[in-house]
Amino acid sequence: MSRPIDLVESSRLLVSDIDGTLLDSGRPTAGLETLRTLVEAKRPRVRLVYATGRTFGSMRSLLDRGVLPRPDAVASSVGTELWLKPFEAADPGYHGHVAEGFNRERVMAAAVSFPRIRPQPDEYQSPVKASFYLEDPEVLEGFEELLERAKAGARVVYSCNRYLDVLPRKAGKRNAIEYLRRLIGIRRSRVMVAGDSGNDLDMLSDPDFRAVAVGNAEAELDSFGSGSADHRSVLPHAAGVLEGAEVFGFWS
Repeated sequence: MSRPIDLVESSRLLVSDIDGTLLDSGRPTAGLETLRTLVEAKRPRVRLVYATGRTFGSMRSLLDRGVLPRPDAVASSVGTELWLKPFEAADPGYHGHVAEGFNRERVMAAAVSFPRIRPQPDEYQSPVKASFYLEDPEVLEGFEELLERAKAGARVVYSCNRYLDVLPRKAGKRNAIEYLRRLIGIRRSRVMVAGDSGNDLDMLSDPDFRAVAVGNAEAELDSFGSGSADHRSVLPHAAGVLEGAEVFGFWS
């Protein structure tokens, strides 16, 4: 099988969250244009990947309006989908990989017994993701225990003290990036990831990735930053991604 991204020697992956990292309330942030220029100048040696909670359609509208640099791949909907060029459909191999063992009906049945958990609109739901609002994190542990007893094959991702996503065990931003990394045959030490909130924590916590928490990161990332390949930026948003890349010598 041919690789979905043509590689050259010393290829690197720059993986970034979008909202709260490159964008602030949907608007471009300081440093984003510099990041765009660097990515374009360094291609094909550097490949850009978005790992986002957004649906692919929502992310694509940003691309169509020129808000974001063009990526080489997208892990959308909290890493439950993987899109590769030419972005005509989500990768079926990854879908089959993550869907195995996931029982969405059991997830929804468990959620009914927690009145403080409210479903998000239909556009944020999919066969491999159940998304809710939860503003009382104290019930989160009990919900996770119920999912475990129900054998739903699920894991919970909580971010921004509001967004609760229930995903297959094999899904998530880190797992999507790891699947892509293996698919194209790139070394783990040549992957840099950047984010700002709880749904980025799994990829930021990978011990072999170069990881950057931007300066405006949510309090839920307070536990991040103890590894030798971790960097907590002083600068916020896209400028913080650039700061981390400079620290790691990513562009050289």
